[in-house]
This record gives sequence, structure tokens and C-alpha cells, in this order.
Amino acid sequence: MTEKETKSASENWMHRYVERHTHEFDEEKEATMLHTKTKVAHNMLWWRKRCNQSTLIEGHCHIGFPFPKEFVKKAGSKPVREDGWAYNCFINEKIENHWWPKLVEAKRSRKEIAAPP
Repeated sequence: MTEKETKSASENWMHRYVERHTHEFDEEKEATMLHTKTKVAHNMLWWRKRCNQSTLIEGHCHIGFPFPKEFVKKAGSKPVREDGWAYNCFINEKIENHWWPKLVEAKRSRKEIAAPP
């Protein structure tokens, strides 16, 4: 029975599993990294060949090539850019349109502060 059904039957409900590892972030007071890839030497071997082929074999390209917003997969087509690099990730619109401009502005203002007069 579900929690609601159990309680409506006047039975005790006990949660058996608690997700202690989850946390809702306060975007104004906390930070979270949403997308990273570790660049270890053995993961980067042959990256030109791995990323410049069909993405039918997932996980072999450790360099991000984001799908364009207007990308539409057609039957029989491969998700590959005109220059041959295979698409393998998506752009997070909130980061791209909200957080990225803030980071660029913060970096620019820090350079202005740090620059000698």
C-alpha cells in the first residue's frame, strides 16, 4: 500500500529509505557545478579520432560538442557537425542565458580592479 492508503487505513507508516545524499541548492547562496569532464591523459588519447566519428558508441569522446538548438534528427542521419565532430551533449539554457553572462561580467570587473592604473 502507498503511504496515503496506509494512513487512511489507520495504520502506522514508516519511511524505510531516506535520501540523505540529496540536497536542494539555494541558487543565491550556494553553488553547484552542473557539467564537468575530467581531463585525464588516458581519456584524451586519440580524442580526434574518437570525437570525429559516429556517436553510436557512447562515452568514447571526452570533449563536449553541444547539439545546436535547431538540431532535428532526421531518419538515417548521424548527429555530426559539418566539420565532422560528433555532437555529444546539450547546452543548459539557464546557464547559457543567465549564469554565463554574470560570470563574464564578474571576470571583466575583476580584471578592471586588478589592472594597474
